[in-house]
Amino acid sequence: MERTHFVFICQGGALEGKALLLAASMRLHFGDAHALTAAVPEPPEHWPAPDPQTLRALRALDVAIRPVRNAIADDFPYGNKMGCLNLAGDCARNVYIDSDILMMRGFGEDILPAANIAAVPASVAIADDAAWAGFHAEFGLALPPRRLVALISQQRTVPYFNGGFIAVRNEPGFGDCWGDTCRRLRALPDLASNIRDRFLDQVALTLAAARLGAAIHALPLTWNFPSWSLALGDGPTPIFFHYQSPERLLREMRTVVAVNAACSAFPEARAAIRRIADFAALLDGVEAAMAS
Repeated sequence: MERTHFVFICQGGALEGKALLLAASMRLHFGDAHALTAAVPEPPEHWPAPDPQTLRALRALDVAIRPVRNAIADDFPYGNKMGCLNLAGDCARNVYIDSDILMMRGFGEDILPAANIAAVPASVAIADDAAWAGFHAEFGLALPPRRLVALISQQRTVPYFNGGFIAVRNEPGFGDCWGDTCRRLRALPDLASNIRDRFLDQVALTLAAARLGAAIHALPLTWNFPSWSLALGDGPTPIFFHYQSPERLLREMRTVVAVNAACSAFPEARAAIRRIADFAALLDGVEAAMAS
């Protein structure tokens, strides 16, 4: 796979443990083949700064540390995502990846497509065609004929994607367009509260791509496995496991082994992770499971 720039958010608190675990797991599986950046939200009075120990451990993993500003509002944490895609590096492709993701295996024969924008479809549809038609009309766009099937609910929907893994290539203005789309949507007086408060970035993702004339390529779930909807069971091991809460990493032995491997490979990262209460409990659980 061509050299890719992965960007994730790191701020004080639980996201420090998530960012460290993500970075350690990626360095374990692809070494220095790809670039990593931890985006630290500013200003610190709104977004707590990471502990110096966390930043030292990230730098030891060859992770660049760069500031990012919220594109939406100081009460909307998902607005920190958009700026991450403006942190261009020396790679042809930028990937925004949620911090609460664990890399479980190398890429192998899986490669990201050459599409300008790619993401994994959402688990459940968020709106019907009438609502989507209204969203598109706000930007002078017609409702597209294309439909996808939501991964879990199996509803046919206007293309709608999870916002946890977004690969962008040859679209240098995408981050700004995504942020602008979010702001304009959020200002709509009749916008459903679940979209305004939680899924705004995902709805805006579809619309921002449409504004740029780009179709979002639908990736298989191996790139962003939805642990809130599915268990690994006896299925294939995904590349990226989206766990959300650290307790979910103790649910199956494969994720336990993956956490243990990443932390064992990078003791400085493990020490920094253990400083965070929820992740200290995770590491205790992993050690107990590995010993049994």
